[in-house]
Amino acid sequence: MGEGNQWKDRIAGLLQKRKAATAMGESEKLAQRETAGKTHARARIEILIDGGSFTEIGQLAGDGVDSFVAGVGMVDGRPVAIGSEDFTVAGGSIGRTESAKRYRIAELALQERIPLVMLLEGAGHRPPLPDDPPTTRSPGDLQAQADASGRVPFAVAVLGPSAGHGALSAPLADFTVMTDKGAIFTAGPPLVKASLGEDITKEELGGPAIALTSGLIHNHAADDGDALQQIRTWLSYLPSSAWQRPPINEDAEGDRATPELVDLVAANPRQPYDMTKVIATVMDAESFFEIQAGFGQSILTGFARLGGQ
Repeated sequence: MGEGNQWKDRIAGLLQKRKAATAMGESEKLAQRETAGKTHARARIEILIDGGSFTEIGQLAGDGVDSFVAGVGMVDGRPVAIGSEDFTVAGGSIGRTESAKRYRIAELALQERIPLVMLLEGAGHRPPLPDDPPTTRSPGDLQAQADASGRVPFAVAVLGPSAGHGALSAPLADFTVMTDKGAIFTAGPPLVKASLGEDITKEELGGPAIALTSGLIHNHAADDGDALQQIRTWLSYLPSSAWQRPPINEDAEGDRATPELVDLVAANPRQPYDMTKVIATVMDAESFFEIQAGFGQSILTGFARLGGQ
C-alpha cells in the first residue's frame, strides 16, 4: 500500500514537471510576446515542422529552470533535429541543463544522419548561482555542431536578440536567416557600455543591417513564419545527410526548349543582361531559391532544380 502511494507521488511529480515545462515562462511574458507579434519557442517549432510530428527530448531534464526546447520533428516527411531557445525562461540563457541538451541534439543529428536546425533568441551563458552544484566537464555543443559540418545540413534562424555562446551557432551553420526583430553579437549593449563607455542599440550592434551586409547572416525574413519557411525551402534542396542523395521533384517538367534565351542574352558580349531572367528561363519554373542576395551582389548564388533534380 505504501509503495503504491509512492508511485502515485512520483507520477504526480513528473506530470507537474511536464506541465511546468510546456507552460514555459510566466503567462504575462507570453501575452506580451503575442501583443508584440512575436512567437515563442514551442510555437516556432510547430510552424517549422509537419503538423503534430514533434517528439521532445529532455523535457524533464534538470531541476527548475530550463530555457531550451529540443527534439525531432518531420519536415516534408523527413526527420530533422531541432533546438529552440526559450526567451520567456531566464531570457533564453544557457545553464547546465541547456548545455547538456544543446550537445545532445547536435550529437543526435549526426548520429542519426539528419539535418540540425537551431532557433536562436537567448542571452548566452548565465553565471552560476551560489547554490548550484559544482560544474563538471562535459562535451561542448559548438564542437558537436562543428563535427556535423559537411555531414548533415545545419540551419540557424535568429528570431530575436542572440548573444554570447548561443550566437556562435550562426557562423558554424550552413544557412542562416534573420528577422527584423533579430540581432546577433558576442556581447550585448550593456557590456559594450560597461567596457567601452559607448551607448549602442542592439540593432546597431548586430541587427539585420549589420549582420546581412557582413555576410554573417545569409537571408533576411519578414517575420518568424517567413524565416521558418525559408529553412523548410532550403532543406528541400538537400539530402538529409552526406550519405544520401537530394530529393527529386517527380512532377517537374521534362525536356523542353528555351528559345527565350535568344532575346535575353545579346550576341554582343559587352552588352549586359539580366541573369535572374536567364536562371528563371533555364531552371524549373519558380525553383530558384536565392541565398545572400544582399552580400557580394556581383554574383547570384542559390539553389534551383533542373528536370526535378
